[in-house]
Amino acid sequence: MPILTCSIPLLLDDLTELCIAYLRDSLHASNC
Repeated sequence: MPILTCSIPLLLDDLTELCIAYLRDSLHASNC
């Protein structure tokens, strides 16, 4: 779901921030 919302063009700054936070969490999880 989050990936689909991220694929959507910049509609809301809050939504993009949530996407970035989700991506960062996934990256940290994979790195750790």
